[in-house]
Amino acid sequence: MRASKILLKNDKQKNEKEFEIVKEFLTRLQYNPTSITHPECPDFDVEIADKIIGIEITEYYADASLKGSNIKRLFSEWTKFAKKIKKELKKNDAEYEYIYGILSFDSNVDKFRFLKDKGCFNKLLLLVEILIE
Repeated sequence: MRASKILLKNDKQKNEKEFEIVKEFLTRLQYNPTSITHPECPDFDVEIADKIIGIEITEYYADASLKGSNIKRLFSEWTKFAKKIKKELKKNDAEYEYIYGILSFDSNVDKFRFLKDKGCFNKLLLLVEILIE
């Protein structure tokens, strides 16, 4: 699989996983819905006995604190960062959409700061473009 499609696959897997959770939940309650739709907000609309019930799925992260989960936050920030790089590279050349690489951080680096820093983003983008040519 091309690296640029991993983000899309992750979104698809999340949707499939959430759908399975809803189906299993309804089965355990012995409900047979007429329909299950996925409008995004809420995650699902379930029709049972001519009534529509909205269901929102929320993942629990064991490292959650008052500020939320650092693991989930880092994954979310990384996803935004990767999509932004992909979009910028694709502007220059459609073939750049399929470029991938590895970014490794020293343990002392503030990953959240790096991922939000426009200067770091621009330098990384420039480095990738130089390496491509």
